[in-house]
Amino acid sequence: MYFKKITLGFGLLLATLAGAQSGYGQTYHLPRTPDEVPHPGNRSARVENTGTDAMLYQQRFFQIMTWDEQGGAGQEVVVSWTPDQNPGMANSFRISHRRDESLSDPDVVIAEDRSGVLYAAVVYIMRNVTTGISQAYFDSYKYDTSGNSFSQVSHTPMGSNAGGRQHSFPNVDANSRGQLALGWQETITENVSVTVVSPVVFPSPGTTFQQTVTFAQVYGVSGYITGSVLCNNTRGGLISEPNQLLEQGLNPDVAISEEGVGGQAIVSFTYLRHFVDGTGSYSIGNGLNVKQYNWDACRFEKRNILDQYEWTAEGVNGVPRIAASPNPNTLYDVEVAVDWVSGCPPLEYAIYNYGKTGGSFRTGPALVAGGPGSQDPAVRPVVAFYGSYPNTREAYIVTWTASRYPNGNAEDVWGRSLVQGTLFGTDYSRVNDKDSGYQGIASVAGRHLDKDFGAAHLLYNAEEELLIYKLTFDVAGQAALRAASAPVIKSQPRASQERVGLMQSFPNPFRESLTLQLQLREGEKVESLIVTDVMGRVVGRIEPGPAKPGQPLKWTPKAALPAGSYIVKLVTNQRTETHTLNKE
Repeated sequence: MYFKKITLGFGLLLATLAGAQSGYGQTYHLPRTPDEVPHPGNRSARVENTGTDAMLYQQRFFQIMTWDEQGGAGQEVVVSWTPDQNPGMANSFRISHRRDESLSDPDVVIAEDRSGVLYAAVVYIMRNVTTGISQAYFDSYKYDTSGNSFSQVSHTPMGSNAGGRQHSFPNVDANSRGQLALGWQETITENVSVTVVSPVVFPSPGTTFQQTVTFAQVYGVSGYITGSVLCNNTRGGLISEPNQLLEQGLNPDVAISEEGVGGQAIVSFTYLRHFVDGTGSYSIGNGLNVKQYNWDACRFEKRNILDQYEWTAEGVNGVPRIAASPNPNTLYDVEVAVDWVSGCPPLEYAIYNYGKTGGSFRTGPALVAGGPGSQDPAVRPVVAFYGSYPNTREAYIVTWTASRYPNGNAEDVWGRSLVQGTLFGTDYSRVNDKDSGYQGIASVAGRHLDKDFGAAHLLYNAEEELLIYKLTFDVAGQAALRAASAPVIKSQPRASQERVGLMQSFPNPFRESLTLQLQLREGEKVESLIVTDVMGRVVGRIEPGPAKPGQPLKWTPKAALPAGSYIVKLVTNQRTETHTLNKE
């Protein structure tokens, strides 16, 4: 077991900021993607939470979505899906419940079981309006391909309500083999007796007074996408620390790795630990925690921890989000995104990325957006690995809600890309296409998409009370995000996988040289054409000359390039586009 606690001093924080690029010196790309509505003809009022997942299923992109909205007695949970990304083709249903129940805070994942049948797992909070008690639930749904419908196969209450425990923050993740993990928070408020004894003022037996104290803990379980829970342990194992006065485990999230050698997978939980330092200063602090377990542990508990880490994260008060690497050889690698707020009005905002690379936790965060001195609100980040590993070299996307950015509106969802805690691309890419009102409450998924830099998005347009979904396959932070083309069919040559009408390359993969063909529009002029690695470092420049539509351009790297993925970035007087190359 490895455990380390660090404090980010001011010098380290400044060094971190100096190593990242932020501010208005970058390009803020507008999207080239339409905003699709999964719930056509219906308004969704007071949406507070969203969740999404996506995968390639039967050679079609399949995106599933969930959100909560205002219903009869309270909140309702809606599940929606589209098997082919065609506008207006999304189906949906509301999770059924009694009149005295209110549903909220859902999350969703999809995966195939071992026989290739598609399932969806949904977790959410069910609140009894009469008693006020809230409990986490885990539902599994089986997909009927012929009818394009889901039918419920299980409905399981999780955790315990003993002593009036209130549940919140349910989250779920599944890998491509249908192994699953979920986590939630349980909170109990009690009146406790506190006795103070001092040598002079309150000598023994001291003085006693009553105090209301809130205890919060994180629990988790593992299971299968089909709805079963390992060892029938629906109570869950305690992830955070045992009950201690003035210490809380808050805002959990969970991620599960792909299946490694021997069928094992690693489950990683992240949460905030709010505590009081009782060593003398009695100062209040926040720790950002990650704890890791074997998926097949019947109970997640202290003796079963494989690895753990805590970053002291003063000012971090948001909801951390975690994603597991798609690489089956690095089962322990994860990435965490969290927001940071500091100071009295005017507040300062930042989005940070913490993580574990090559089996070792990185000691400091990467600054994704904002930072000390930035008064542009940046909140509610989410993180997901891109699709099509290993072509994308474990790159991941962080999206968040922000306002007052250039080329932005009242509030928008923006994204950037990273690899192992390092930004690649110096720009920002806007996700939503609508250009007015509040766009936020974003969710993102991608690692199960068999498409280079594939990412599925879901967000909420509060002004029009509409949910918005889309699938993109560009590198956020390098170019405008585009809608996805047809799914990748693995048996086809890679050259046929790219969308016709932008850039094409052949051969792809290439060995020594390749030919690019540009599909330029009328009046379009090439301003630059460069090749970068996935970290955004320029490895070549292509001189197009007086390029004409359809003109082939041959490129031979001046220096030997290692095998892997590279990005061609085309900038013209009308657009910015990217194209993925693969070097053998």
